[in-house]
Amino acid sequence: MEQIAKRADVGKLTVYRRWSIKEELIAQAVEQTVSADLVPSPDDIQALDPQQIIEGVIQAAAEMTASPAVGIKGVADGVAAAALPSGHVAVSARGQAR
Repeated sequence: MEQIAKRADVGKLTVYRRWSIKEELIAQAVEQTVSADLVPSPDDIQALDPQQIIEGVIQAAAEMTASPAVGIKGVADGVAAAALPSGHVAVSARGQAR
């Protein structure tokens, strides 16, 4: 938890206020990372047909699974992003602001 607070540039108490145990923090980070990478955007839902959306989600899941380093980096970014004070912009493993 100390390293997470340090990476997010917040106090350890800030992290513990939001998550009382590490498992909750990790679960939220994984959920945030998977959601960011695998859930189609509203624009994609409007512009693409269902088959294209499904193919895109399958492709993204395959890439995430094939490259554990990207997945782990994404989770680490998710942990740090979740701990950031409001108003800060997190950057994903792919260098995209979220």
